[in-house]
Amino acid sequence: MGTTGCWFVTALPDDSVQMFRQHFTDDQDPDTAEMQWWRGSGGEFPVAEPLGHWMVNSAEAERFSDLVMCDCGVELWEVLQDLPSIPAEHRFVVSASKSEPTAALCYGLGPKATDLLPGRFGDFLLTAQEVDAVLPNVEQALAITGPRRQSVVDRIEAWSAQMVDGGSFCTPELLLDSPLQLFRLAKQERLGLTAFSVSF
Repeated sequence: MGTTGCWFVTALPDDSVQMFRQHFTDDQDPDTAEMQWWRGSGGEFPVAEPLGHWMVNSAEAERFSDLVMCDCGVELWEVLQDLPSIPAEHRFVVSASKSEPTAALCYGLGPKATDLLPGRFGDFLLTAQEVDAVLPNVEQALAITGPRRQSVVDRIEAWSAQMVDGGSFCTPELLLDSPLQLFRLAKQERLGLTAFSVSF
């Protein structure tokens, strides 16, 4: 992949959410064979495997990367550019060279925790009421501490080191904490929330 994958997470008023709704398509079947493979794997596969004297991307990591990739974000990104200026505290943007930031996050979390998040691999569109409804699951997935948090951080770092050009793109802590902070802010300010990935 010779591109840069970007993940946009943005808190918006409900009228803007409705504007996005016209362009947002959630046509990914959650029960495809590939999704069943991901869930059945438990995420317990290596990111790298030996090939002669080199370490290369494992077949499972490539398969998961292909599963996460989505081309649905370009139109949403264009809609986002047409909105009035969005306060910095209402948005989180992260990019990764030749990879998808959400692949690192979801590999780090594993299938069970990923399934607690709304939408599909970090793509979702929620009204303020829907944010309230899903927040307990989001807290369960992302508000983690102790050994569990360290395990997720280690897995995000392992994914980034092998799959991201340059070996990293942001700290695992930022990737975990920033979306959670936006969910909490959206609830507090009665805002909706959208997130989508796009490759440039």
